[in-house]
Amino acid sequence: MSKAILEIKNLSVKFGKKQVLRDVSFEVNEGEFVSIIGPNGAGKSTLLRAIIKIVGGNDSSIKVDGKLLNEYRQVELARIVSYLPQAEQGASYPFTVKEFISMGRYPHIGLFRPFCEDDKKAVQEAMKMTDVKPFENRLIGSLSGGERQKALLAGALAQSAKLMLLDEATTYLDPKHMVEIKETLRRLNSELGTTLISVTHDINMAVNSSDRIIALKNGKISFNGDVKSFLAGNQLKNIYEKDFTLIDNPKSDRPFVMLEWE
Repeated sequence: MSKAILEIKNLSVKFGKKQVLRDVSFEVNEGEFVSIIGPNGAGKSTLLRAIIKIVGGNDSSIKVDGKLLNEYRQVELARIVSYLPQAEQGASYPFTVKEFISMGRYPHIGLFRPFCEDDKKAVQEAMKMTDVKPFENRLIGSLSGGERQKALLAGALAQSAKLMLLDEATTYLDPKHMVEIKETLRRLNSELGTTLISVTHDINMAVNSSDRIIALKNGKISFNGDVKSFLAGNQLKNIYEKDFTLIDNPKSDRPFVMLEWE
């Protein structure tokens, strides 16, 4: 039986007078690939930030790997959970790709311990899996948007965390880099067993990559279940208030989802 790596009970988050999340409860098991979808402003990014203690909620119970979130120091949490934030167009860092990815090992080595062979291996494997080795010595700021996103993913991968949180991992990417990121995430999940929680506006990515879909609307969970159940009934229309058409995919048992245009 799979073990829950994340347990959230009755999480609410408020910014000033604005209620962003309302009584959110769900669990994620080790090895799952869960996509979180929903309209803009539904609270998706806030949910991820609450899991890594960037924002605080009510006195809800959040457990990571069986331990209450407030019992973790930030560096301890980073050994278990990695986080890939939303891509920032034009974002730049004064580091080479390899230097940036190497920083992903900080939770394991601290400020003063030098790299050991395991650390070097983790960095090399992260570069290999994300295919950034050819430009490891280039500055992050010199990369294209797609190359930069792959480097950021490699940095998160180098943390060797059990759980990876991704906030719009394929935003702003061209089709080539979008597919490469999606394929890397599938391999990360299927080959390494990393648990993935991915916030995305790409419904087709959610449908074709996920084990389970969680939909947020107005700060509340409006759906939590497998892909087949998600596609049944009027889930999409209830969430987005628009009509969608499902189109058979000859290469998969999961359909394409297309927004209907008037």
